[in-house]
Amino acid sequence: MTAGAPRPEQALRLLGDTIRAFRKQRGLTQRALAARVGLASTYVSAIERGQRNVTIGTLLHIAAALQVPLSTLLQPLEARPDLYALPPPESLQFLL
Repeated sequence: MTAGAPRPEQALRLLGDTIRAFRKQRGLTQRALAARVGLASTYVSAIERGQRNVTIGTLLHIAAALQVPLSTLLQPLEARPDLYALPPPESLQFLL
């Protein structure tokens, strides 16, 4: 990976840490959160460790189960734009 390139694995770890913090704050085990969301507890564990790139649908279910807006789970990423920075606009010309 080149210098300045996005680091999705670090973003996933930060997201996982955030989910874990809210889960614990609500007194839920991984198994209880998994049951609320309809996932295996091992999958929730992998999300919290940043080892799974979850879909927006899964994140919406997790946010609902934790009773927080989805934006709350993503908020810590706002302080770390280096983890998801987009390429310069001129390199996106092909999308137009």
